[in-house]
Amino acid sequence: MATILEQIKNLEKLSEAEIIKQLFIAVKKAEVEFIKFNEIQLDKGENALKEEVGRYAKSTKGYADYENIDERKTFDTPYNFQWFGTFRKGFSLTVSGEEATIFSTGIGTGGKADFLTTNNLFGLNDENLSKVIKDEILPFIHNFARTTLKL
Repeated sequence: MATILEQIKNLEKLSEAEIIKQLFIAVKKAEVEFIKFNEIQLDKGENALKEEVGRYAKSTKGYADYENIDERKTFDTPYNFQWFGTFRKGFSLTVSGEEATIFSTGIGTGGKADFLTTNNLFGLNDENLSKVIKDEILPFIHNFARTTLKL
């Protein structure tokens, strides 16, 4: 059993700065989950605001069939962002200071890059963010607090 003085010292280790540091360590450790949920949203053609981003035109289906790109480019279905695969295969999460950002190295250039970077495609909607926080971040922080407090 820890003495009161030992517990006070342990509590001092739970400073705001240390908790924030640990929180972003937890976010980086949960990178796979963040990206998985971002891709689930994109599969539905939704952005981080739960808005539909667009629908495939008849000409898109024809081009995709001709190039054997992806059979899911059916006319009037939501975008699935699986064109050549570079956009989604390039997904990564970076943590810099007190900011976490999902991005892709496969955004291309010109109009494609403009579209992919201006439609809120990176990030999780509130429902998916809550799932990652509940299932990944909170258990990590709870474990950190228990270990620090020696409970």
